[in-house]
Amino acid sequence: DEPAEAVVSERQTESASEPVQQTRASRDVDVTAAARAHATTVVIRGNGAFEASGLRTLLLEDPKRLWASISPIETFYRPNEINVGSPEVERVRIGFHPEDSPPALYVVLDLVGEDVVLLDANVQGDAIRLTVGRK
Repeated sequence: DEPAEAVVSERQTESASEPVQQTRASRDVDVTAAARAHATTVVIRGNGAFEASGLRTLLLEDPKRLWASISPIETFYRPNEINVGSPEVERVRIGFHPEDSPPALYVVLDLVGEDVVLLDANVQGDAIRLTVGRK
């Protein structure tokens, strides 16, 4: 049996500023993670501007993880798993879901500890930044 998932929070992200005259992102070109004092930031870069309305996040339990859906995205991203090993994030898993309408890329941060939460979700131009830390 699959463990029941409890949604801890859901957030629709708003952009800090909308890009001017920039091509819309159709694929992700890079995913990186950086640990800083008491927080880890995962940066997803696209081949153009992301739409703030295309990012949804959910904080899930059992096991604790942050799920982000980025749409519309037209193709998959490799590698599909990045080991982070920070105090907040064990790894990042990435999966393309063409069955969604519109097609989406799911980015899942496997969190370390029950007290890790989403601190910030920011869409600006060709970058999405997801920052998690301890509450």
